[in-house]
Amino acid sequence: MAVVVPTASPKIRAEDFSVDNWGRYVFKNLSGMYESGEFCDLILQFTNLQILKVHRVVVTACTDYFKTLERLYGLTDGRLLVPKEVCFETASILIKFFYTGKMEVRTDQFNDVFRTVKLMNVDLLTRLLEAHLRKPILQNNQESNHTVVIQNRATVALQQASGVPGLKVVKAPARKTGATRIKTKTILARVQTQSQAKRLQAKV
Repeated sequence: MAVVVPTASPKIRAEDFSVDNWGRYVFKNLSGMYESGEFCDLILQFTNLQILKVHRVVVTACTDYFKTLERLYGLTDGRLLVPKEVCFETASILIKFFYTGKMEVRTDQFNDVFRTVKLMNVDLLTRLLEAHLRKPILQNNQESNHTVVIQNRATVALQQASGVPGLKVVKAPARKTGATRIKTKTILARVQTQSQAKRLQAKV
């Protein structure tokens, strides 16, 4: 009886495919669903009875605050009651940041936003805002009317302190309403690749 010796199957070369901006694409779609209220599975209700519909996976990926509230107090008809220490306006700003990585804050809102960020223990955003507070106060009134931006030097120091590679702050134009300029503080956190982070550090 002949013995059949199996022949080795040809090796199939594995190819790696990656899309560098895939995360941005996904979060752009998530942000659109947040704006339209599509597939939101958690309702945040504030003491003034205003609500925010969010995706539980997004907010809990950014902070343990809401997960802790849900564990302690549970949900009421799918709604999570948010304590009065977090107001609707400030939460709206932070939730928007969770989805987009961008946050625009009026000067009269900054202190409450900073307090709430620390309360929610959003470490990366806390470090960004602390770096902003360490900046010298602008003396020129004309300059102070422009959007306030974290400078690269503070950004690199923040990189080293937080261990997050490639943290970059990008300037955004001030928003205008008619002829009146609204004084704002615009902060954009962008995580870059390791090679981009090394190039950024080499320039400083």
